[in-house]
This record gives sequence, structure tokens and C-alpha cells, in this order.
Amino acid sequence: MSRNDYRREPEFSDSDQQRQRDQDDLFNSRLPPKDNLDPRQRLAAIAVIVVCALIVVDWVYQRYTEYRAAQALNEMVTGLEETTEAATKALQRQARENAAQRQAAAEQSRREVERRRLALREQRASTNQGKWLAKNCSDWRRAYEDLGAPTAEREMKRNCRLFEEYLETGIAITPVR
Repeated sequence: MSRNDYRREPEFSDSDQQRQRDQDDLFNSRLPPKDNLDPRQRLAAIAVIVVCALIVVDWVYQRYTEYRAAQALNEMVTGLEETTEAATKALQRQARENAAQRQAAAEQSRREVERRRLALREQRASTNQGKWLAKNCSDWRRAYEDLGAPTAEREMKRNCRLFEEYLETGIAITPVR
């Protein structure tokens, strides 16, 4: 056997050949295409295709532009949210710092007022009037501790209250005798 024996061309029967001849020329790839369109029709068809292509390109471009605008808007919103969050945190931190500073200033002011009040008490206690009221308070306290009498208790409370009022206000109310 030779090589050519394996390669046989297909053989068509008469009916196959007849079918091939009766086949529509439009779908027959062996025939050259027919040129039935006149140039004006061809130009109109090309114009319609170009206009459709432009419409599709314009539509795609509009969708792309809308997409980019939506992305830009989302980026702006995200940026604003981050900025707002950062600003809020900064304001909260500043408020805490201000509160701490106000609290420290108030505490320092309170200590200064207390220091001045104690200095005034000490200054008032060292005056003649303060020494006299302090002596009366201590004398009546000793009398009450020694005697335990109700009169000594009442006089101790009255004289010690007068001494304390003098130390706080600087006004000495001396008992009328």
C-alpha cells in the first residue's frame, strides 16, 4: 500500500452534488460576494454605523464620567469623615486639657485662698485683741475641764466662738459687762 491509498478525496453522490448546486449563493463561500448596493446606500450604511458607534462611545464615556464622579464624591465624603473625626478627637483632647488646666488653676487658686486665710488667722491671732480672746477661750476651757459646771461650759463655748469669729472675720465682738 502506498501513501496515496489512505488519502482519498470525498466522493459526492449525484444527490449531494445537486444539493450543492441548489444551495443559496448568499451562503456559498466559494462564490465571490455580489455587489448589489449602490454607493449612496453604502455611504448611508457607513454613516448609520458611525453615528451608532458615536452614540455608544458617548454613552460609555458618560457612564465612565459618572463612575469617576461617584468615586470622587466617595473620596471626598471619606476625607470629610476622617477630617471630622480627627477634628472631633482634637476638640475632645483640647477640652480634656482645658478642663485639666481649669481644674489645676482652681486647685491652685483654692490653695492660695486657703494660704491667705491661714495667714490672716495667724496675723489676727497675734494682735492684742486676738491674744485677749484666745486667753479667755483657754481660761474657760480649763475651768470647764476642771469643774465641769454648765456655766463654765456655756462661757467656754461663747468665748471660743467669739475667738473663732474674730480669726475668720477680723471683727471682735467683746462681751458687754
